[in-house]
Amino acid sequence: EWALISEVNDQDKDAYELVKLLKGMICHVNLIQLNPTKKYRGKTPSHERALAFQAILTDNGIPCTIRLRRGIDIHAGCGQLAQHQRKSDKTDMI
Repeated sequence: EWALISEVNDQDKDAYELVKLLKGMICHVNLIQLNPTKKYRGKTPSHERALAFQAILTDNGIPCTIRLRRGIDIHAGCGQLAQHQRKSDKTDMI
């Protein structure tokens, strides 16, 4: 799993470093664009940036898939659920 964070680890140089690290290994990389949260200022890279990152990996023999982002519209995407807590964790006993 590689969580792509805009201008942190989604640049071409980052992809080439990942290629160096994984070259010769039997692996498959799942690329996941960062899901926005209130407590982390990182930004989501564009889909075009994710495609460019993927192309570098695949062109260098590293199979990878860009994972679909689901649930972000209702703040239920990966990493987002931890941001929301129930108002009360207590259960009333009858």
